[in-house]
Amino acid sequence: SSYAKWADYCLLLARTNPDAPKKHAGISYFILDMKSPGVTVRPIRQATGQSEFAEIFLDDVEIPAENLIGEENAGWLIAQSTLSAERGLIIFEYAERMEKALKADLDEALRSEGSWWADDQHRRDFMRAYAEMRALQHLIRRMLAEIESEAQMGGSNTPAQVKIHFSEILRRYTDLRLRIEGLDAQKSAPVIHGGGLQTGNRMYDFLMSYAWTIAGGANEIIKNVIAERVLGLPRG
Repeated sequence: SSYAKWADYCLLLARTNPDAPKKHAGISYFILDMKSPGVTVRPIRQATGQSEFAEIFLDDVEIPAENLIGEENAGWLIAQSTLSAERGLIIFEYAERMEKALKADLDEALRSEGSWWADDQHRRDFMRAYAEMRALQHLIRRMLAEIESEAQMGGSNTPAQVKIHFSEILRRYTDLRLRIEGLDAQKSAPVIHGGGLQTGNRMYDFLMSYAWTIAGGANEIIKNVIAERVLGLPRG
């Protein structure tokens, strides 16, 4: 779980009806107090040297019934709504920040003599990232229109598509910046946390870009879900 070692509460999905006829039925949605007896958090060291991610172990943990969110045994729909926000809505901000970063890179390149803009491959990779970023913004607009018509977003696959598209653009773009700056970018530098994913610390940004291919559900799993639910392909 992300930021578990700092969290006061977390979201907990628990099976409350083991005899439910369908696998997604019989699951309830709770708020868990992280200070409850039996909760153990073990941070996981990441490639960046930080430990924003963690394992959570629950040993005979008891929580009050009033921590239930929504109806008992109907937590799966609420969980899908939560995931739609994680996979889609919060990327709205990140996409806007990415646009500003790309425009700043382009302005700097065009003003500087002998910049990376003269390299054909760098120029192609940059324009691909820019075009994909613009496509992402249009996809996000479609998602926002869906949210206006259905706030729950439990049955929409658009947030999953937004998440996959954004994470893959971010990985390619941070890789491009690392290649452009070469060895100068591969040095230890303090990280500036400001809510965006392009901090200017190129190696850190590149390593953290892989986190977004996992956060909110691994891309490979989400692609399988889209293949089955949207394209109607058989289960592998």
